[in-house]
Amino acid sequence: MIDSVSRPAYHSAVRPCLAVAALLSLGIAGAAEAVLDCYPLSPGNEWTYASAAVVVESDSVARAKPGSVFTLRVIAESTLAEPLGTLYTVARSFTLYEAADGPPWLSSTVTADTFFLRRTPAALYRYNDRWEPSSEPETLLVFPFAAGTTWTSLRDGELLYESALSMPEPVSVPAGDYERAWRVTRTGSLPHKLEAWYAPGIGQVRSRTETRTGGRLHVSRHDLVSYRVH
Repeated sequence: MIDSVSRPAYHSAVRPCLAVAALLSLGIAGAAEAVLDCYPLSPGNEWTYASAAVVVESDSVARAKPGSVFTLRVIAESTLAEPLGTLYTVARSFTLYEAADGPPWLSSTVTADTFFLRRTPAALYRYNDRWEPSSEPETLLVFPFAAGTTWTSLRDGELLYESALSMPEPVSVPAGDYERAWRVTRTGSLPHKLEAWYAPGIGQVRSRTETRTGGRLHVSRHDLVSYRVH
């Protein structure tokens, strides 16, 4: 869960996914939905990503790892008791490739897992295994968006990771060019570093992870190749 949140002072410029703060202060109905446009959740919404991975063994040696294409699809929505918000069930399926640009060696798409996303006006949470009110989730996003916002998350009383939201920046992926994608940088135990970019009205458009194991740096990136949101 969220342990602490630090927000910067607001400036005169109103940014995408940030204007909702002013609407909320005025009590305008439906304002909370605007802040969630950077990760629109509704049954049937779907995002497909292509990934490539590299293992950096030294300054001069790197080798490609198997890449994959995976799809996230929202398959169910449930309204929870206040103040728990709304729960979404998300199915993930993937196809594995021998190399980042190689042919698939699996002949069919394999369903990998199902996870849950719970959103409130204050945050978006992820539950990997199951949903229970007492479960400890990952905190993916904190609302409203404002560059410089940071938050920490704990699990069993220990620091799980620290996250920071940066100014929107241009990101180009196969699904399109996005001029104002918000970047969340997360540092912690595993992965050691995760960056994710979110575009208003689309959702996550890119992610990049860095993990060090056994003296090696494992780097992987996932780019959005197609999506369907409504």
